[in-house]
Parts: sequence; structure tokens; C-alpha cells
Amino acid sequence: MVSLTRSLLLQNIAPMPVKNHLTVTFDAVEQSDIDIQVYDAMGRLVLREKGIANQGNNQVRLDVNKLVPANYILQISTANQAVTEKFVKE
Repeated sequence: MVSLTRSLLLQNIAPMPVKNHLTVTFDAVEQSDIDIQVYDAMGRLVLREKGIANQGNNQVRLDVNKLVPANYILQISTANQAVTEKFVKE
């Protein structure tokens, strides 16, 4: 039997729409490596950052200033879970 537990819970991304910096707030059940990826509407990877999430509440600030105005998909991944959310760049 496989046990599925949520190791990551996305709380908020702001501001919406974003101009220069996107703040991503999420909770992690335990400390883990994270991979933050931003994809454009065509599915191309346009931004990637790696880091470590601490147990509990985490906040990451992404510099999206160089992205062209459009709709994007943010994905945060750990070893056993990925969460996604859309955002708009003005």
C-alpha cells in the first residue's frame, strides 16, 4: 500500500498581476530540497531556482522582471510532490 501525504502546501503568490518580483508563500511538512520552475504558455521553461524549504512556513521572492508580459505557470517540486499555480506578468 502506498501512503500519499502532502509535503508541500502552496499558500499564496503575490502580487497578482506581478511586475518585477513574485512572492511565493508555502508550507513544508519537513525540510526538503525544492525546485521552483516557471513555464510560459507554450510549456517552455523560462525560469528555474533551486533551494531548501524549511519545515513550516517558507517565502521565496522570484525576480520575474525579465519575463515578457504574459500568463505563466509556477511549479514548486520536492522529491515526492509538485504543486502548480498560474500567474500573470504585466
